[in-house]
Amino acid sequence: MTRADAMAGRLPPVYDTRPGTLLSGLLDHLALPVEVVDEERVRVQRAHWMSTALDRTDVARLGALLDRRLEDWEDTDLFRDRVIAIARARLEGAVACGPILGYVEDLLRAAHSRLGLDLAAAAAPEARVSIVENPPLTGRTVAGALTPLDHVEVTNDGLDPAVLEANLVGLPGTRAATPVLVVPGTGFLLGWAGVIPPGARLHLRWTGAELRADLDGDDRTDLLFSVADAEPGRSLTAAQLIRPAQPLMLPPGTTRLWYVTAGLFDRPELDAVMFAVARDSLRQGRFDADRWDDALMYQPPPLWAEFFWTSPAPASFEVRVPGGVLAADAPLWPEREQARERVGLLAAQGVDELRAAGVRATTLLVPLRESMPLRDRALPGAGIPLADGAPPAPSPAPQFGALLDSTSLDHSRLE
Repeated sequence: MTRADAMAGRLPPVYDTRPGTLLSGLLDHLALPVEVVDEERVRVQRAHWMSTALDRTDVARLGALLDRRLEDWEDTDLFRDRVIAIARARLEGAVACGPILGYVEDLLRAAHSRLGLDLAAAAAPEARVSIVENPPLTGRTVAGALTPLDHVEVTNDGLDPAVLEANLVGLPGTRAATPVLVVPGTGFLLGWAGVIPPGARLHLRWTGAELRADLDGDDRTDLLFSVADAEPGRSLTAAQLIRPAQPLMLPPGTTRLWYVTAGLFDRPELDAVMFAVARDSLRQGRFDADRWDDALMYQPPPLWAEFFWTSPAPASFEVRVPGGVLAADAPLWPEREQARERVGLLAAQGVDELRAAGVRATTLLVPLRESMPLRDRALPGAGIPLADGAPPAPSPAPQFGALLDSTSLDHSRLE
């Protein structure tokens, strides 16, 4: 029913409002501006709802109410779906796993329907998005060249105690024999009863069940040992050595490690170790810095050290999207990689805003990959062996230099 019909229906029956009459023309003329106002009212009403707004500017203004910015490259319908998804997640609680995963899933569906882009084309519908709470956090400290009696501080920023792993490389000109790491104040020490040749690497690694030691790719775990009740200044006894060795655990926070050497019976370490665990006060001698009775003659660094460990990260989570297989419609195909990165950025922005205060959030587009440990090593050749020996006979007289019992003293020159 038009506005003119509504006006005519309200008049008394004595008025003739049939089409073509003077009164009917008057009512049509009066109803026109009212119908224009109705159209404007409907347009304004539609502009106040995200699902019905037509103008791109109106959609952008509605998104600004939720701190959403319409990007220049972004499709209007994609922005509309993104704003609705973030609003739904906030109404459902925002900081919980369900709303965060729901937001990312809604965004992926919007990218598929609006752009023709499927970031997780190979993933099963129930495994398109996953969340990992307290993901692994790997810490690393490069101690560099170490001299016996040096101290190194390592900080475990993780949530739980972590197993210390290490790379120890022998330096030229010295003998890295029986390296020992002590945790002062606890009585615990971890050692390896062998010699690290110059340039060789001793890799201490945790398999999840035991601590292993590889010397340039060769398994030498049998030389690992640990002690639970060591005392500075007292020799180690055979009864104290624990084999298989217990791992050195790093509690959350900062731990001070003490690098020393220890003398063990029947090991090739003469002139390279201390035949007792050093006392706390012992230092490498420095002029005008150390006491005579508590100092050793300075020793060059026998090894280079790097320490690392893995522990659950506190107050953090990762949102993982299996983005190894990408599908895109033909119009988007030339710019599929750029679109993939942009949608991933939008997902990361939303997750970062939905997370709780003080919680670190990371959004990853996980590539398609399979990995396994690779421990193959390549060793250079030993070179060409050269052997000294007498020259073949008869040897010609040299133009310069000398031959034993052949050239005279006056006509010889040492080369």
